[in-house]
Amino acid sequence: MEATVLTTAGRVRGVADGEAMAFLGVPYGAARRFHPPEPPPPWSGVRDATAFGPACPPTLSDPDRAYFARSALWNQYAGYDVATRFSEDCLNLNVWTPALDGGGRPVLVWLHGGGFSWGSGAGSLTRGDRLAARHGTVVVTVNHRLGVLGHLQLDGIPGSGVAGVLDLRLALAWVRDNIAAFGGDPENVTIAGHSGGSAKVTTLLGLPAARGLFSRAVMQSGLMELEVLDHDHAAATAAQLIERAGGADPAALPVDELTRLAAGLRLRPALDGEHLPAHPFDAGADVPLLIGTNTHDTATFKFEAAPGYDAVEDDAGLRAVVAAHPSAMYGDEAGAVIAACPPGLTNAERLVHITTARLRERTAALAERKLAAGTTPVYMYVFAYEAPMPPGEPFAGAPMASHGLELPFTFDVADRVALTGDRPERLELAAFMSARVAAFARDGDPGWPAYDPAERRTMVFDIPPRVESDPYGRDQVRDG
Repeated sequence: MEATVLTTAGRVRGVADGEAMAFLGVPYGAARRFHPPEPPPPWSGVRDATAFGPACPPTLSDPDRAYFARSALWNQYAGYDVATRFSEDCLNLNVWTPALDGGGRPVLVWLHGGGFSWGSGAGSLTRGDRLAARHGTVVVTVNHRLGVLGHLQLDGIPGSGVAGVLDLRLALAWVRDNIAAFGGDPENVTIAGHSGGSAKVTTLLGLPAARGLFSRAVMQSGLMELEVLDHDHAAATAAQLIERAGGADPAALPVDELTRLAAGLRLRPALDGEHLPAHPFDAGADVPLLIGTNTHDTATFKFEAAPGYDAVEDDAGLRAVVAAHPSAMYGDEAGAVIAACPPGLTNAERLVHITTARLRERTAALAERKLAAGTTPVYMYVFAYEAPMPPGEPFAGAPMASHGLELPFTFDVADRVALTGDRPERLELAAFMSARVAAFARDGDPGWPAYDPAERRTMVFDIPPRVESDPYGRDQVRDG
């Protein structure tokens, strides 16, 4: 079954996809390298929107590229487990809708993970047909500029350091102007994301130009990646890239060479004083938040300070990683933090415990800061359902609630991917969690008590799901 919809740039043809209608690879903007985006040029006739559009070329080191090539898990997390194409012409989005009937449904705009350097709005873990059809929402996933293409701040090009975030702002403007034709309500938009996508959500909260384009926000396991650069750091990064390029103009380099030269550089949104005036952790729109982490959130990570978890079997190596790694950064407190871990853990398990607790601390700190600064509620969750870690990954075979495991539960596709294990109850949990996310997108109330600093009431997504007060307070390694 096919259908056509008229957008502000032209008519698009979609197709039935699973349980909903899908319009894939729809252009929402056009971009000249490093410059802020512009609306897409209009087209005549009917544009085919039955296949995913290209994703932004990732900014990855050669070892990371090799890891993606062999890791089915991270290809799923990245959204690269479909036939992914890469192009600088990547400002496109995907829409899933239950019906093209002017139904005024709540809209969930999903921002993919991958830090600010890699990832795609396509993929099996975040396919939006069931969240749309079973829970009465219109789901949008977005591709935008990443890494060096999205966050290299260059003199003479205002907005270049936040070009990728401005892409997202333009996508939200497209939703405002077009989503009613797809059955959505442009006045009821929720932005949501996981990991790096959650960091993008937080950045949009601090982007003045995005205010009024969304009503609430969902942030999953993302504050570990929330980093922005001040002007001096952003300028130093650009100078380092130009030095690597032998003085060549980055705008003139072939894209493959540009992304290769930029691998390993700190490429994050830049505080440019105009588009992004303050750190998103300290500023932001006063909207309801749904925010949380997983029990073993860092178990899938290949820590940069060590070649793998085997490198922390030595106590001195563990102390060095805990002291200095961006996920922990405990400095001189590292020894005391390690000593406070629960007994019986290996050093690798201690590292997961410490860095995941650190993520929870930052999440609680953001929640409490937003509560103190505004009048809108915050809803907290912990995803605690465990599934065996995949072969070839750290802790292979061990049951863990690892980074990204909540994605197929959020989108109600737990039966479509092997990542979730084989317990029949997981399908009930997926139906429950996706319904709670959809309820929050509908009216800002996911169905459990709002968070407060005294009781810290938290939804624990597990079998059975339940609300607990401060469920992981005993595991905190330092007050956030």
